[in-house]
This record gives sequence, structure tokens and C-alpha cells, in this order.
Amino acid sequence: METMRRLAWIAALSAVLSGCALPAPRLSEPDNSCGDVVEEGIAQTITAQIDALEKGDFDAAYAMASQQFQSQFSEEAFQGVISGGFAFLMEPVSVVFSDCIFDSETTSAQTRVTVTTVSGEGWTLMYQLAKSEEGWRIEGAALTGSAAANT
Repeated sequence: METMRRLAWIAALSAVLSGCALPAPRLSEPDNSCGDVVEEGIAQTITAQIDALEKGDFDAAYAMASQQFQSQFSEEAFQGVISGGFAFLMEPVSVVFSDCIFDSETTSAQTRVTVTTVSGEGWTLMYQLAKSEEGWRIEGAALTGSAAANT
């Protein structure tokens, strides 16, 4: 019974985390692609978080989250969600970035990230990020499916 409650809690928190992502940047600009500087900054932030998760360093991984995210979710809740539903982020072999979109009005961006694990499984997420004084920070990420389902 306790296991069922825990799984329900993790599922509910996962839904909340994916729902707290920023809305997609507006597509009103003629060219809303990220550009090299924005893409590099976003990739550095996401890569730093995934590297920290691979090492089991939840403190460093949580530090890559935005202040808004951190004000809504404790580090303990973050760790529970990662361990429960996003454990594949702790065993990457490759991480591929694509489809980066930037909104200059809100200094927010989104990018698709495909993670392949040591077992060969592929997972695709859509990350939402916001620019802050510390650089790019992660607002949320939503699992969009396995890599095999998205090809």
C-alpha cells in the first residue's frame, strides 16, 4: 500500500513539474531560432545538470533550476521525481539538442533534448529555460516520449 501511495505521489509530482514549465515562446518573430550564443548557454546549463545527476550530485543538479522552480519545489521533491521517473538522466551515453526556440521579449527559450542511456534506451524531453543573472536556468522539462517513438 505504501508503494502505491509513493508511486501516486511521484506521478502527481511529475505531472506538476511538467506543467510548471513556461509557455512556449511566442512565434511572432520572423526568426526565433536561438542562435549560437543562446544555444551554447542553454546546452551548458542542461549538460551541467545531467552531468551532476550522473554523478549523483543532486545539489549541483538542483542549482541549475530557476529560482521560480526552486521556490515551488524542494530539493527533496526534485530528487524524488528524478529518481522515480527520470532516472534515465542519471545514466546518459549521449545527449543531443535540437529545435531551439528563443523569445527575446521574455528571454526564455525551449529546446528538445534526446538522451540515450547505457542500455540503449532513448528518451526525448522538451526543456523550458529562462535567462537569469546566473545565466540560463531550467524552468521545467516535459517528457515527450521515447526517442524511438519520435523518429
